[in-house]
Amino acid sequence: MNTKKYEALLHIAENGSISKTAQELGYTQSGITQMINGLETELGMQLIIRRSKGVKLTNSGKELLPCMREIINGKKAYLSNVIELKAMRSER
Repeated sequence: MNTKKYEALLHIAENGSISKTAQELGYTQSGITQMINGLETELGMQLIIRRSKGVKLTNSGKELLPCMREIINGKKAYLSNVIELKAMRSER
């Protein structure tokens, strides 16, 4: 599961900036914008409002944020378990 779009939205929510998010995640501003536009298209709703002094989440974006955070944390836990299982099997 590709959660990069969700991670980008979480960062945008935290810092209110597409360009700062791009810098933090190692993407271009255009790349982050494309990710968010793609996510909005995929979900069929606007998630952020672009303003002259940054961006803010729409009510829909705010509502979906906890679910996206759970998905990201679940993916991290899953990958951590996979690493642990591989380590246990290599010890045998």
